[in-house]
Amino acid sequence: MFRLENVMFDEREVLWCVKLTLCNEDDQDIKEMYAYQKKSVGGGDEQASLVSLGLILFEMGEYEKAKQYYTRVLDELSDDDINVALCHQRLGEVSASQGEYDVALDHLNEAVKLYKKFQHAHDTLDIAYCYFWIGAVHEYKEEYETALSYLNKDFAIKQAKLPADHVQTAMTLRQIGAVHYRQRDYDSALSYHQRALVMYQKVLPPTHFYISGSLTETGHVYFGKKEYDRALVYYNQSLQVERKSLPPDHPNVATTYHSIGSSQEICIEAAASQSQPEGFR
Repeated sequence: MFRLENVMFDEREVLWCVKLTLCNEDDQDIKEMYAYQKKSVGGGDEQASLVSLGLILFEMGEYEKAKQYYTRVLDELSDDDINVALCHQRLGEVSASQGEYDVALDHLNEAVKLYKKFQHAHDTLDIAYCYFWIGAVHEYKEEYETALSYLNKDFAIKQAKLPADHVQTAMTLRQIGAVHYRQRDYDSALSYHQRALVMYQKVLPPTHFYISGSLTETGHVYFGKKEYDRALVYYNQSLQVERKSLPPDHPNVATTYHSIGSSQEICIEAAASQSQPEGFR
């Protein structure tokens, strides 16, 4: 297992240069992650191998580099290659993460159309993954009912096609929870986030960054409920996982530090208010 230090495109040589540092698979902090990644990333499948570098860049938060990579791959594929659909899907995911929501929807809807054409079906897992991201984009656009419609389509396919406990199903539960959070329906949001977290913890190594994200979002729900002490517990648990699974400059790490700071500030203010004599409050 390697730590990805840097990726750049050499215009003169017309190739990607990747700087890697070899990790020791016996290191306790990464031992379970090593086994999981060895099984799940680029596991010999041609399609997975084609996009594995872009996926790693995306998961590191290197969105612009991931977009450049997928765009170059897309330019080199023939129109009858199913990987064209996959590249549109990935470009949609990257664009959504960069806040380019209309661009993301264009890519994702094109991916759905191509998957239906190539796979001769309307309920494949590839289509479900696109529905997931279309739902997420509509959430970001504050179109919550449309978001829930797509996420429920996604969830129905995954329930039918995947084992009872699966990381992709957990992702959908987490996203549905996020929509309810945006609607300020905190009790429903908490229910979905807790279901997602339990499922993640069953199927993923404890240092996987999906777990840290789930912990953070559960913390956000408690913050919304004004239960700041409980929010702080989840934020700190998330940070412990992120320190082992993400680069220190990853956007999620900065977000978690900000959430911890906000919760601590409110807790300190509340404690100071309670310590003042009654007449000075």
